[in-house]
Amino acid sequence: MANIDMFMSPTQSISLFLGASAAVLSSLSAQTSVSTDPVGAIKLEVPAGTDALASVPLHGAPVFQGAIEGFSGFNEVEFAEGVGWTVDEFADKYFALVTSGEMEGAFAIIIENGTDSLTLSYVSEDFDLGEAGGVQLNDRISVIPLWTLGTLFEGSDVPNGLEVLFYDRAQVGVNNSPSNVVEYFEGHGWYSGAEFSDGHPIYPDESFVVRTPSSAALELVVTGSVMVSKFRFNVALVDELREQDIRISTHFPVPIELSEIFDEASVSEGDQLFFYDTEQVGVNKSPYLIARYYGSYGWYAGSVDMNDHMLSPGDGLVYRKAVNGVSSSVVSVPSPLGSESE
Repeated sequence: MANIDMFMSPTQSISLFLGASAAVLSSLSAQTSVSTDPVGAIKLEVPAGTDALASVPLHGAPVFQGAIEGFSGFNEVEFAEGVGWTVDEFADKYFALVTSGEMEGAFAIIIENGTDSLTLSYVSEDFDLGEAGGVQLNDRISVIPLWTLGTLFEGSDVPNGLEVLFYDRAQVGVNNSPSNVVEYFEGHGWYSGAEFSDGHPIYPDESFVVRTPSSAALELVVTGSVMVSKFRFNVALVDELREQDIRISTHFPVPIELSEIFDEASVSEGDQLFFYDTEQVGVNKSPYLIARYYGSYGWYAGSVDMNDHMLSPGDGLVYRKAVNGVSSSVVSVPSPLGSESE
């Protein structure tokens, strides 16, 4: 589907193909500091007149990493005096990633910051600051820029009329229409209606639809850092009486088995995953594959065992949460590159 070449240092590399069942990893360090995060590139190719459910398995380079030294209220973490941030320089443009402790891999959007503190908005799960099982003093936090449409497509030849469709995770139900459609106008940038939208954020756990115009294909090359911590996200019902579609990302730039991400600890009976083929030309495409979770047996598509099915980096998935008495669960994905806390 699309070729990915990950270049991390003169002695570290990952080479793989989207949709392939194997990857080669060499000389990867499990003890990677903020200044030496592996860096790579991913290429996404979408034919003209086609929808692709995509995600970004790389993140921006962290601008800070440090240990929590205090809490204030239910959503503010404090660090050593002298950090010296400019007030609100991170507001609504960065996220905080927990890289050690019980909640390693959890993230939250930074909505305010002081000179040595971060105020957080929890996208999918509360950090439970100081509580049992939650984020604790001395747990480490990385501050990472959110991707935006402007930064994600920067440097690429974006065709006029390209659209990106976003879906509201709080909208109840399944087969929902997009909550926001943003279109690229050559020479002017991204617009949602009359609103300039170059700064539209893309959350680390979400997938979105890229829709190419009928006259032009897209070749997008993205460079960024590789997450070396775990990654956590929530799959939850908005209405406990109705199934819920959640558009998600695996967030890692190497193939990973379905059962490694979604196991019996994080999912439940009747949950489904919908897979889409980027190479299939057309819009509003049906899934080419649907896998359902069956208790202790795992994932099956009809009678076909899907537990060892490889999920491809850069692909998006639709997770359909079933009404089965489990309204919310946390998925914790182990990093194939090792954990900072190891």
